[in-house]
Order: sequence, then C-alpha cells, then structure tokens
Amino acid sequence: SDMLQYVHYYAFHSTKISGAAVIPASVGTLGGNSTDYGVFRDCPNLEAVWVKGRPTTADQTYTTVYCASLAMNCTSMKMILMGANTKGALRTPADNRAMLYGDTGVQVFVPANGQWDGLKLGGTNNTIWYYGPDQEFDLEIDDETMTATVTPTTVNAFTNALTWASGFRTHFNLSTYISIPPTIDLADVTITEDMVRGLPIFSAKTQAQLDAILGAFPASAQIAIDPTGLTENMVVPNEYSNVFVKTVPGVTIRRTARGFMIVVR
Repeated sequence: SDMLQYVHYYAFHSTKISGAAVIPASVGTLGGNSTDYGVFRDCPNLEAVWVKGRPTTADQTYTTVYCASLAMNCTSMKMILMGANTKGALRTPADNRAMLYGDTGVQVFVPANGQWDGLKLGGTNNTIWYYGPDQEFDLEIDDETMTATVTPTTVNAFTNALTWASGFRTHFNLSTYISIPPTIDLADVTITEDMVRGLPIFSAKTQAQLDAILGAFPASAQIAIDPTGLTENMVVPNEYSNVFVKTVPGVTIRRTARGFMIVVR
C-alpha cells in the first residue's frame, strides 16, 4: 500500500512516540515537501531511529530520506542508523536545513555511498559516522538474524565500536559482532570488562588480539572465538572454561592441557 511506501513529512510530528522508531525496507520515501515539519520533529521521548533502506532487489534502489528537521527537538534522541540502501535528500537544492536542532550527543550512521555527502547535522555535540569498506569501519546489518557486524580498520574505530554496540543492542535489539582485521594492533589498547560486557562475539585474527580481548574477561565468561586467519599454534588459556570456538574449513582445533590448540593447515 502507499502507506507502506511513503511516510509523510509530519507523520510523527509532536507525538509521544518513545523508544526506537524502525522504518521498514518497504518504505521508499521518508518525509519531504517541508523544511519546518520533519517526520520526527518535536518528539521528546524518541530515543533512536533506524531506517532499514530498500532491498537491492527492489525497483527503487534507495529509500530517500528528506533530512531537513528530521528529528528536530527530539531531546531524548541518542542514535540514528541509516541502512546501506538509503540516501539523503533536500526539498530543494537551496534547502540546507539540518537534520537535528535542539538535540545533543546523537550518533548518526550513514553509508558512504555518495548519497549522503554534505549531510548537515545541527544541534550540539552530534556526530556523523560514514561507514563502508573504504572507511574507518564497515557496518553490515542482518535484520533477519538481528545482527550488526562492525569491521573496524583502525584502533579508534574498534574502541568506538565497543560503545556503539551497546547502543545498537539497547535501541534496536541488534546483537553486535566485531570482526577485527589482522592489521589492527591492540597491544597498546586497554580493554576493560565494562567496555565489552554484553558483546556476544569477537573475531580475532592474531594471538595478540586474542590475548588483549580475553584479558578483559573473568575466567567464567562465555567467549566465542573465530579462528579465521589465525597463524599456527594459537592457544586459548586453559583458565577460560567457557570458550566456544567456531570451526572453519582448513582449521584443526583440539583441546590440550594448555587450552584450545588451533592449527591452520
């Protein structure tokens, strides 16, 4: 129906909507026709917005999001997540109204697909993060398994991802998988249990990464280890009794007196 394909520009204006608003992939256009009445303007109890974006098989490739005043005066807003197949739009080429006014400390995630260049946030201490394979991190969302996979390419992005993961879980009920490339050196990164508590899975590629992550957990913690890319003779300390290892082709895993021995053929 048209209601599923288009959300009017003042659809939730001045409502008591709370928690997170999730815009399904069936929606092709969010907002439009006004610089004064954003879709979520003046919703003081709204904490987060997730626009999933059109599926790649759809006739309309992107979900178009009109940015002007999208979440203006949403004083509880903390996170906005735009899916990979979304694009920002203005009502007219001369319209440069920002997405956020009267909002503070909002984390905004948009794809680096060329369709969000020049996004103006407004507000105070709000941050925009561009994600993609050529950026500081990539972000893939599987809304069937409700999993967010963050692949950082820098230590800074890895540290930030630990914080973002909590927001993804709290606002959108997304489990977070942090896949760490072998190029990231965590030797000088202090990881605490508070930083990683509640994160279900890491993917470590080197023994140093593994040691840095395991060192943040108590011995009783449940830990999943993906041995993809590990070099030979990777050993998980024996005192970690609840370690689960994901098997992959070409990798032999066996338990020894010293812990799990992971050998890459």
